[in-house]
Amino acid sequence: MTAAGFGAGRAGSIGAIVLAAGEGRRFGQPKAFITVDGGWLVRRAIEAAAAGGLRPIVVVLGAGKEDRVPAFASIGFDGLRAVVNPDSPAGAATSLRAGVQAMGTDVDAAVILLADQPDVSGEAVRAVTAAFHAGAGPIVQASYGGVPSHPTLLARTIWPEVMQLTGDEGARQLIRMHPEWRHTVEVGGQPPMDIDTPADLTRWNAGAQDATER
Repeated sequence: MTAAGFGAGRAGSIGAIVLAAGEGRRFGQPKAFITVDGGWLVRRAIEAAAAGGLRPIVVVLGAGKEDRVPAFASIGFDGLRAVVNPDSPAGAATSLRAGVQAMGTDVDAAVILLADQPDVSGEAVRAVTAAFHAGAGPIVQASYGGVPSHPTLLARTIWPEVMQLTGDEGARQLIRMHPEWRHTVEVGGQPPMDIDTPADLTRWNAGAQDATER
């Protein structure tokens, strides 16, 4: 499989899969639902997806979070919906598969975003989708000063392989298996920070405050 022609001339849309099923053991609670800027942390990823023109936006929640699903209907983003992955304790790959299964038949690719990376921007999303439309793929990943990170686009052509993934890795596992499929797009800046612990959130809040004051 080569990269040429994956996105060129495609008329279908590009959706988003926001992975928000983690139990947040190191944080002490599910990270997707901690409060930042007056809303859930997961909202940052949703906003990046919407700013990047992605539709649908599917948020994958973990087992036992069925009561959270109705709240996403009221957030107000076009094409946003939440699904519950009952197999989430088996690892992140199951949530990626659940997100792929929730994509519509007219979707040519899905951009993967993580609920605990609040710094991913709509500009980075647009960079990877533009590269896909120009023919890059089947995996397109943002690069920050040469360091690949999310957002990561997966073309529909490789979704059958995605559906075979297992364990606690998603796109990273697929890239390791097929490094020749990955095309990186340099977007500049620092790689998005992962909020894994309360100390991470404190550091992120301090950085956000510094940026506001500058």
